Amino acid sequence: MEKVIQGDYGSIKVDAEGNVISFERGATLQGFVYKNMSEFKPGGGVCYIPELSDTMYTYDDLIEICGDYDTALTVLDMVDWQHVESLHDEIEQDNEMEENM
Repeated sequence: MEKVIQGDYGSIKVDAEGNVISFERGATLQGFVYKNMSEFKPGGGVCYIPELSDTMYTYDDLIEICGDYDTALTVLDMVDWQHVESLHDEIEQDNEMEENM
């Protein structure tokens, strides 16, 4: 049985085991993505797919990339077209620049 999950931006269709069958991106101010903040939880499904690729990010992916819950939540909240790694790196560089001022 297939199920459509409506995200904050876009939607995904999953099979009975939760595997993504297809997805549609929704419009943000900067681009088109799939984003579902309610899936950002341990054991949750896909919470973000960027505009220019089909990379599917989950809670575990964001925690691994960002290192902790608060940073991962901030990045997910802010990301609106790019890859999670790109925005995380940008935030880290901004923080380093502020520390060096």
